[in-house]
Amino acid sequence: MAYIETADGVPLYYRERGEGETIVLVHGWTCDSEYWWRKNVDALAEKYHVLTYDLRGHGLSGKTDERHTLSDYAADLEFLMESLDVSTVVLVGWSMGAAIALTYLEEIGDERVRAIALIDQTPKFYSDDDWEFALMGAFSADGLAEIVGGLEARRAETAKPIIQAFFADPRSEA
Repeated sequence: MAYIETADGVPLYYRERGEGETIVLVHGWTCDSEYWWRKNVDALAEKYHVLTYDLRGHGLSGKTDERHTLSDYAADLEFLMESLDVSTVVLVGWSMGAAIALTYLEEIGDERVRAIALIDQTPKFYSDDDWEFALMGAFSADGLAEIVGGLEARRAETAKPIIQAFFADPRSEA
């Protein structure tokens, strides 16, 4: 298993497979790189250099209660690519990974990014008079505040139904 350690001491788990142009796959909230991308990596690695990693606090990366913002995740992504001397990538984000990719472009820039693919994520989480394509269909700013409050007060109880919604069939407790 390969790890790099961020400046604030969080080990980030990553894997590299294949050769060629680099594709970086960024998973979503509460997932990890091995589970989410398992059906994609082998096929992509036949023609490309594929880089996957677990976000801080996710999967096999280090756990911390701090620095779980899109900005921090984007900074970790830049640190990973810089540490591995990856200069040009196709950046692919799924769900929150798409939001991380957009934050990366906004805050760090596009110097390393040749192309970007955003999967299953709206660019705006909640609906209002100007946006009808919200997260989960019809999601309001109040609904977002309710979820954030629930995660702060009752993390597991709030997160479980959201995570279950990721799957067509109920996921077993195991």
